[in-house]
Amino acid sequence: MKSSFQALFNLIASPITLGVIAFLAVVGPYALIPSNLAWIQSQDPLQHYLGWTFFRHGPWFFQWGLNPNFGLEIGSAIVYSDSIPIFAFLFKLFNRFLGEPFQYFGIWVLLCFMLQAWFASLVAGLLTKNRLLIYCMSGILVFTPMMFWRIGEHAALVGQFLILFALYLNLRKTQKHRIVYWALLLAFAVLIHSYLFVMVLMLWLTDLGDKGINLRTVAWQVIFIEFILVLGLILIVMWFEGYFVLNTSSFSNSERYGGLGIDFLSLFDSRGWSYILPPISSANHSYEGYIYMGLGTILILPFVLYGLVRQRFSWLLILKQHIFLAIFCLSATLFALTHNFTLGTWVYQFPLPISLLDMASILRMSARFFWPVFYLIEIFCFFVLIRTYSQPKVVAILVSAFLIQAIDTSAGWINIRKAMMRSPISQFDTPLKNPFWTKVAKHYTKLELGYLTDWVWQPHWSTWSNYAALHKMTTNAVYLSRVDSQKILDSNEKRQKLFMSGQFDPKTLYIFDDRFVLAVLPYINRSTEYFARIDGFNVLAPNLKSCNSCELSEEEKKVIPSMPITKLGEGMAFKKYAKPELFLQWGWSNPEGWGTWSEGEVANLVLPMPEQKAQKIIFTANAFLSQNHPSQEILVQVNKGPIQHFKLNLASNNTIEVAIPNELTKANLIEIQFQFKNAFSPKSIGMNSDQRKLAIGLISARFE
Repeated sequence: MKSSFQALFNLIASPITLGVIAFLAVVGPYALIPSNLAWIQSQDPLQHYLGWTFFRHGPWFFQWGLNPNFGLEIGSAIVYSDSIPIFAFLFKLFNRFLGEPFQYFGIWVLLCFMLQAWFASLVAGLLTKNRLLIYCMSGILVFTPMMFWRIGEHAALVGQFLILFALYLNLRKTQKHRIVYWALLLAFAVLIHSYLFVMVLMLWLTDLGDKGINLRTVAWQVIFIEFILVLGLILIVMWFEGYFVLNTSSFSNSERYGGLGIDFLSLFDSRGWSYILPPISSANHSYEGYIYMGLGTILILPFVLYGLVRQRFSWLLILKQHIFLAIFCLSATLFALTHNFTLGTWVYQFPLPISLLDMASILRMSARFFWPVFYLIEIFCFFVLIRTYSQPKVVAILVSAFLIQAIDTSAGWINIRKAMMRSPISQFDTPLKNPFWTKVAKHYTKLELGYLTDWVWQPHWSTWSNYAALHKMTTNAVYLSRVDSQKILDSNEKRQKLFMSGQFDPKTLYIFDDRFVLAVLPYINRSTEYFARIDGFNVLAPNLKSCNSCELSEEEKKVIPSMPITKLGEGMAFKKYAKPELFLQWGWSNPEGWGTWSEGEVANLVLPMPEQKAQKIIFTANAFLSQNHPSQEILVQVNKGPIQHFKLNLASNNTIEVAIPNELTKANLIEIQFQFKNAFSPKSIGMNSDQRKLAIGLISARFE
């Protein structure tokens, strides 16, 4: 009985103790304080925390993961704020007992350290029974810069213990309880992070191939049953978690595959994480491409190379036993390298079809898929050492490597500790200093940005999201890992019609960028609604007449930003950095280096009239054309006057001469509305994955 207890203690307590010690050294205890938000400051941690905050205070749905308060009509689930859904579900059950604020991400990181050490020890136990060697190998796998790199930024991705456990299941000899282990591992992975889940999924399929097809140690009937049961469980968990609130096109409409790959030299590129090894110049120094091995691991490579030369074991036998694992490693490495092959400052791009790029862009953070290969390389190094050298020599090598790894990487992780050990705070700093914001909050249940961008985050999203969370309001001011572009377009179109009708939701507080102020002002009833510029933000508070304590100063009521002066014959550019935001209202994409594309079937712009009398305004514009769409038909109205018809047949530099009615020549501002009869999207013609309906691209305008 005593020996059994001692064996259990050796199996669990020692690795877990190692993980706790490493956590306290690298992270420190402050992150474990649930009310401490001091280390949650940058975009991604704010996304994780605020997504969880809205989720905890929202209602339970049959689909547990739905989080509509964080996104409103855009559609949101806890999985798309990367808030570690498994912890979100667990802590939401006890929400009434939790304080304000409450963050569980420090607890999660501690658990990751502990499980990283534990599963590392299981893998090491496949190679040796020597406890000191197991401890040293576990220590090297814990002090992995690649894992530490995510601390304070992407908490869910610190959970790389999932990869180690998947590799353990691939490498172990026995197949006892394999269905249970793989089912639980995959279910937990999908409840933690999508990228980790995909890696574990691939390793599961790899294991099915090696055990069922290659070695045939598992009967095909068992493989079939396992495949059906585990896949069914995964789909059920994903549905409950809210993965399917977005359509499949939402997964490939953001950043393009190829820009976030690895450089093989990154294995040796310390990027400041070594007191000895200098950084290496590279054409790919992206955040995602960081895969530094650590000096301790690098120093064992000569011993490994010597062992390989000695050939004391059969390479063919090892490869034969793990042929599917080898294929996976090769495939994952090529995917992580991308078609933009980088070696230091040298880059070579292999051309790929757009359709293939669109598919690959679903997993655009391609560098992450080298992680299983990285860990397998380290495990293989340990294997070669143990098979090549005597035990005393292996002990000397690995003890030295572990100590060097832990000490030398402190050049990098000491900065993480400093950031994580900031003096605890329980609320974020905010630019919203005026007492108005506190007074007005009790009158509204929703906070909406007047216009949404077709991207994963919205302007000033964290300021407004945090404000809405503090005052128990729902909001569309969000940052999500994936968004449905069509839902955003529909939302903007619906909101545009609402504003132009003057029917503002009395329970919604609206925030507008400067570019939309002029478009909304004509439709506001000043007797019942506040439209003010407060702390640098434009706010519309419908039906606020009843708020006696919300009276604003004259300075606060000034909302119209300073308008540029226009002159006859002088061009106005609509390109990026030319500041066209005050002109472009509804229905325009973000300005680019040449100009601005229309977006949708209707677009408005407001222009200040020159002091001299102008009879017309001349636009220069590109047209979005294709073989099946050889022209763009456009209807134009000035201040809702007579409709003017135009047809653009050239792809670039079309001229549109819009007449200004005589009664408007003395107006200060004119509103020009474009209606596009045959706008279409690049995706509809197979050009790329862009779902925006495009018609014209404004380049410039001038009054004549």
